[in-house]
Amino acid sequence: MKQLLNSSNPNCYSEIAPKHKKFIEKFQKGTNNQVKTQEDIRNEINQIYNADKFMSPQSVEQIKSILREINSLKLLKTGGKSIIPQGECINLFNHINEFLKENNIFILECGEIERFVPDVLGHGNKWVENTFMKYDKIEAEVYHEARNFMKMILNHNSK
Repeated sequence: MKQLLNSSNPNCYSEIAPKHKKFIEKFQKGTNNQVKTQEDIRNEINQIYNADKFMSPQSVEQIKSILREINSLKLLKTGGKSIIPQGECINLFNHINEFLKENNIFILECGEIERFVPDVLGHGNKWVENTFMKYDKIEAEVYHEARNFMKMILNHNSK
């Protein structure tokens, strides 16, 4: 976040740095019990290995997903605002989010972009391709949240 903010406005990050650091600290403390142990991860992966004789592309994606969700910041990326501990932590997030909006940086509150259409497997470009193949009409209800996000950005910038 520091590099992103400072790239558009030098030393901008210093205005939010204390709250950002405190948010990270509170978030990690509040979500520590949600971070999986090595044993949990091994068991989940073994279930996938034992389910079929051959490794399918879906199995590979499931294993990648399990490995991506190892630390608390990955939880934030995949779970978004909804997994932020209540109280001071969510208040810090809201303050940071408003500060970022003032600087024309917009957070996907659902987490990463793949959470807009979570029933489609994949990540990055592959997810985009899979999503548009499955839902080829941009008016589809499944794109409702993505459209709302874009409207929020456009409304903010028209002020």
